[in-house]
Amino acid sequence: GVFPPPLQVLFGRKGGRPRMVASDLVLTATGRGAATAGLGLEHLGIKSDRGIPVGAEFETVFEGVWAAGDVVGAPQLASTGIQQAELAVDAMFAPHHETRMTSLEYPVGIWTSPEVAWVGMSRDQAMRRGLEVVEGRARYAESIRGHVQSVNTPEYGDYLAKWCHGQPLQGQGLKLVVERQPPYAIVGVHVFGVDAYELIHFGATLVEARKGVAEALGMCYAAVTYHEMYKIAARDAFTELDRMDLRELYNQLVLVCRKEEMPDSTDVGRLAGELGVEAATVRFLIKCLFGRQRGMRRCEEFVEKAMRVRNPLSRSVDLVKGATPQQRI
Repeated sequence: GVFPPPLQVLFGRKGGRPRMVASDLVLTATGRGAATAGLGLEHLGIKSDRGIPVGAEFETVFEGVWAAGDVVGAPQLASTGIQQAELAVDAMFAPHHETRMTSLEYPVGIWTSPEVAWVGMSRDQAMRRGLEVVEGRARYAESIRGHVQSVNTPEYGDYLAKWCHGQPLQGQGLKLVVERQPPYAIVGVHVFGVDAYELIHFGATLVEARKGVAEALGMCYAAVTYHEMYKIAARDAFTELDRMDLRELYNQLVLVCRKEEMPDSTDVGRLAGELGVEAATVRFLIKCLFGRQRGMRRCEEFVEKAMRVRNPLSRSVDLVKGATPQQRI
């Protein structure tokens, strides 16, 4: 048969540069508004332009009037609507009920192919709230099931591809957003790929209970399941935390030495001794900072070297204590 030429679609984010793509079909979802006409809400001072504003217990600005479900705005899902209605009824008849949820604790998903699901905050949202966070990432192909499922597909062998820390997650995977300060609480989970909508429920448990990333790392996950990605992402988050602490340690050593030139191994050894650092840790620092060369390695070279050898400063030694490298030395 004769197929029509592909559509040329121009799209872009507000304030960004537009892009042109070819597509056979365009599906648009322009949103929906609250069907509140005729209820007389305006006479009570309740606005409903983009959803009815409500408090934590789903009571509106007019005392004694509650709203729940699609009329309060995003995420406008059946699951969240039911939960909101239950919490609203609890607030009506059991005002001292302690079970409360915020919109960030609702798991949200999109039934695309592959699926997309998330709960909690993204890195940008956390930073806007004044939180310092890191991201831990896991690719589907890194899990046992993901590797098996990729046999005889173009994705086979992806788990061997080079992984760059600090770079955006490419392709299907799972991401944890973790607070940098102890106890390293998980404040967001994002999944893109097969069974994302199933996987996100465990993420919702972690976020709602403010579980630390050490708890996600320490759990035993049934084999062979995609939930293994939680352990992989938790391990990656700890790796990123270690990298950040090593950079801070490097900068502190340079700053404390107060020299115009880079400090040498004698300076580092003396400073570490003054701080009461154990001999094994001093040897580790000197090995990673200098090696066999005369000059001190640059910061990223030091970090890469330290991550390749046994790191006495790593959180893996004492996840529960939550001490930073500076506190441990």
